[in-house]
Amino acid sequence: MAEHELNITHRDNEYQVILDGPAMYVDDSFDHEFGTEQRGHWELDWEETEIIAVLDAEGAEIDADGVPGLILAIRDAAQELEIDG
Repeated sequence: MAEHELNITHRDNEYQVILDGPAMYVDDSFDHEFGTEQRGHWELDWEETEIIAVLDAEGAEIDADGVPGLILAIRDAAQELEIDG
């Protein structure tokens, strides 16, 4: 597992999020008239990821479950992380 840090904005509030989770390789290969294009990328395996901490703009730790929609916003932001395999 690896630790990842995100900065997100949700409902006009800034949050710093620390996640711990493994990366998984997603195969984006496709076939076309010239053969197979080998492509892929690494992304965070959300099902195996744990939210370690969520800090508000003042640096205070908050409960992400207590802010409506914050967990979904964190998940969406985590999908945009650039991870090197």
